[in-house]
Amino acid sequence: MDVIGRVYLNVPSEGYRASTLKVGVYGKEETCVHYTETERVGFGSDERTEAYDRYAQESRNILNIEANLAFFPSQHAPLGQYEYPFELNLPNNLPTQFYCRSGQSSCFVKYHMEVRLHREGLFKPDVHHR
Repeated sequence: MDVIGRVYLNVPSEGYRASTLKVGVYGKEETCVHYTETERVGFGSDERTEAYDRYAQESRNILNIEANLAFFPSQHAPLGQYEYPFELNLPNNLPTQFYCRSGQSSCFVKYHMEVRLHREGLFKPDVHHR
């Protein structure tokens, strides 16, 4: 399966400090299972059963595909309007996106696309759009 599209970049009059422009498709699966454990506590006539809520959780990334659309060797995206076509090849065996909840238990698979204009430097956050 392919994802085909275009990214439109509009750089304002002063330009923009950036080193690369990337597009990516990302997927994640997550589960949370709620169960109850019981335990006998106390002795003799004080013996009783107490219940404890427990949770088993797991999360993992199932897809991380990126493509570089543009490099800016001068660390500067120049003024202008740009169009970047892209095509990302996805594996054929990906599960469908879904969400399921039952009581306090849940599971999901979700995907998203993101375009990121990477800015070099410790205190210069990337510009991104999902």
